[in-house]
Amino acid sequence: MASNDFILIITVGSLIVCFTAYLYAQIIISRKNKEIKKLSKQLQQLTAPSNNQRKHFRLKLDLDDVILTFKQMNQGAFKRLENKKAKVKILDLSAGGAKIYCDLDVPIKESMLVNLDFHLRGVHFTLNGRIIRKETLTDYKTNVFNYGIEFIITHNDRARLNNLLNHIAVEKHKKAKLE
Repeated sequence: MASNDFILIITVGSLIVCFTAYLYAQIIISRKNKEIKKLSKQLQQLTAPSNNQRKHFRLKLDLDDVILTFKQMNQGAFKRLENKKAKVKILDLSAGGAKIYCDLDVPIKESMLVNLDFHLRGVHFTLNGRIIRKETLTDYKTNVFNYGIEFIITHNDRARLNNLLNHIAVEKHKKAKLE
């Protein structure tokens, strides 16, 4: 009889421990879900389009050591640029394209394909695209230019870039809140 009482006490005790552990896990899960919702809301606010209705949010950067390679130059006078490289700066970046700063004056034609090669937070990217926009900056002694590049990349490259940009955006937002 005492043996049965001992087994009953051990069983009830084990059930109480398991139930307590279950309740504690539910509390932790609830807290983590609230954290995830809060971060998702912050990310949505960061990536919400303002007046511009782009498919992808843009993250302002100041990324040096970017190599632009001219891949296909179908215009006669600029054919000599094919496979030439230029050092440029990325001013903003999205999963759909980039705004670059450059001192080369290149005409914009649909047939002009380029390649951007850069590292962002230790991750290497080599992305193909086409120049779709040109802006001449005249505030300098010599003309410099901003170019808009639309990426022509795989879904995997776009997702990889987008994930990294989202991570950086959340970090910037957290840092801004702390300051």
